[in-house]
Amino acid sequence: MLRSHSIIYRSNNILRSFVPKLCKANFSSISRFNKPHSQNVKKPKYKDNIDAPGFKKIFLIALIGTAIFVKAVDSIEKHKPKNNFTEDEYKHVINGLKRQHQLFEGIPISPIYFVPFAENMIPKNVPNSQKDNTIAVIDPKDVVEFYRTNTASKYEAFLNQIYAANSNDPGNLAQTLPQGMLCMLIGKYMKHFYNEKLSNKKKIYILAFPKSVKDSIKFENEVANVTGVLADSSSINEDVIQYYETVNKVTKV
Repeated sequence: MLRSHSIIYRSNNILRSFVPKLCKANFSSISRFNKPHSQNVKKPKYKDNIDAPGFKKIFLIALIGTAIFVKAVDSIEKHKPKNNFTEDEYKHVINGLKRQHQLFEGIPISPIYFVPFAENMIPKNVPNSQKDNTIAVIDPKDVVEFYRTNTASKYEAFLNQIYAANSNDPGNLAQTLPQGMLCMLIGKYMKHFYNEKLSNKKKIYILAFPKSVKDSIKFENEVANVTGVLADSSSINEDVIQYYETVNKVTKV
């Protein structure tokens, strides 16, 4: 009997010493897992300093937006087709298109007249250099043939390719060149023969040229200014004639 009481007593002592430890361990584990979530999340390394845009920023953005809008409107206006020009507007367009130096800039050149008729449509009363030796007449056909047959010309090979593709017809060659090439060759031809054929003449006539407003603008941009254009009743509605008529540069023949 005494022995059983002793065993019970010892068992109670063991339980008294073990239960507090067990409870303490469980409580510490629970408290560790129940910490606030904010304590476990790593804070970002950067500081959130984003502020609402101030008045200056809003005002600056408004200015930039307005400038872009005005620029877009101006661009649209510039690309609108313009059919009529005052003389001042015409001069402004030509001066704006001119490169830094024309071929004849600073070189005295006689008044230049375009005769934009097809070769077989040129009126008989157009000045003729064979009858009047005070004028010079430039025929695009002669210009192209000069450079096609000149072996020293850098255009010789290219012109002969086009010549062969057009059944070796020199009369048609000048009218089948790429856009702008005939204008360029006429300018070089005039510069090449300036002393021999042009410097002592009172007027210069260029036959069967230009074929388009683009060619006329290119000529005045890169070669020399044009004094006038000859036209008859059949060609008065052509674009080139209308282009020069707005600035009173058309002479009817």
